[in-house]
Amino acid sequence: MLFTNSNMVNEGQPFTITTKFYDRLGIKTIPTTIAWEIHDDTTGNELGVGTATPAALVDINIPGSVQKIVSLNTKYELHIFTILIDSGLAGEMAEEVGFYVQNLRFHVV
Repeated sequence: MLFTNSNMVNEGQPFTITTKFYDRLGIKTIPTTIAWEIHDDTTGNELGVGTATPAALVDINIPGSVQKIVSLNTKYELHIFTILIDSGLAGEMAEEVGFYVQNLRFHVV
């Protein structure tokens, strides 16, 4: 389960994504490994990657340097946060959540 504090952030703004992990029966669980990545939805460009210390609830701090605008001609860009976990013998899982990054340099001419 992924939660963001907002579905929009400013270019260069750090933010936190909170993750909670449950098994197939809905019981809180701790994955073996946690990795994440962010990519631009339009271009597919990878903007940032990282790992987190496994726990049942994890706050993943996304640095502002990851919130890059790929195209200066757009007011907003959709970025996709993907989390990849491994729960030992239970297998691997991935989940994604999208959020918009506001281009602070966008000007209507």
